[in-house]
Amino acid sequence: MNIKELWNKRPSWVNKYSITLLAFFIYIGFIDDSSLWKRFELYRKQKRVNDDIQFYEDRITTTQQNISDLSKNDSTLERYAREQYLMHATDEEVFIIEEPE
Repeated sequence: MNIKELWNKRPSWVNKYSITLLAFFIYIGFIDDSSLWKRFELYRKQKRVNDDIQFYEDRITTTQQNISDLSKNDSTLERYAREQYLMHATDEEVFIIEEPE
């Protein structure tokens, strides 16, 4: 069987236009520098970066609130130092109790 016989036995919807259209969609979808696949990957990366930005903005807001609270009141500063850095006075003992998760 040669190519002419195979071409004559093809289904009616297979012609030069449908083959060209299929090749175009494959090129646009996967091969091109701005392909749909790369656009999808860039969209996912942008979403992760935006989520990170939101997380760090929330973290900055919380930290700024803590700084303002600590700078206003000395008792708050002492409580924070005791809780976070396990500081204690010379005449007292510190016991760390960890709760199971």
